Amino acid sequence: MERLPVHKRRQFWDALGVRDVSELPVLPGKAEKTQLAVRSSPPEFSAEVRDRYRENLAKVGLEVPDRWGRTELDGLRRDYQQRARGVTSTMELLEALCSALGAMPVLQQVGGHEIGIRKLQDLYQRHVGRWPDSSSREGMLIMAASAGIVEQRRALSDPGYQPEPLTALARFMLGIAGH
Repeated sequence: MERLPVHKRRQFWDALGVRDVSELPVLPGKAEKTQLAVRSSPPEFSAEVRDRYRENLAKVGLEVPDRWGRTELDGLRRDYQQRARGVTSTMELLEALCSALGAMPVLQQVGGHEIGIRKLQDLYQRHVGRWPDSSSREGMLIMAASAGIVEQRRALSDPGYQPEPLTALARFMLGIAGH
């Protein structure tokens, strides 16, 4: 921006609604981005989550892997889609797991790991609409994703139902970011 003439620079900032340029956040430089990329590995669910849902998936004949990252969950979802007829609770569980896994890096970026569990439960209740029956970040993400799937299904089957404009998972994440 310093390459713009002073009068154009002020017009530019005014058009964007920026009062004080020094208050704008600074993005990490190239070296910092590289360090962040090295430190952050692809998201994967903990053993606690795997243990909680493993039996549900094994009951329908899925070979449940030891690791639950994007590749493994997408593989389970594809395997199940090939066999399943219509929408099932297992399909919805796999969708919720995949959505929650995708939200994990966002949770980190908006500071969700710095917020205490009790406060996250309060935010969940406020933005999703009921108290979570989980006391872990991963569990609340899965529950919010699941609640969003239920809301979408209800919107399709109940003509009088007015769905929220955002999914439950999106509302929960925005609530965390706003906190």
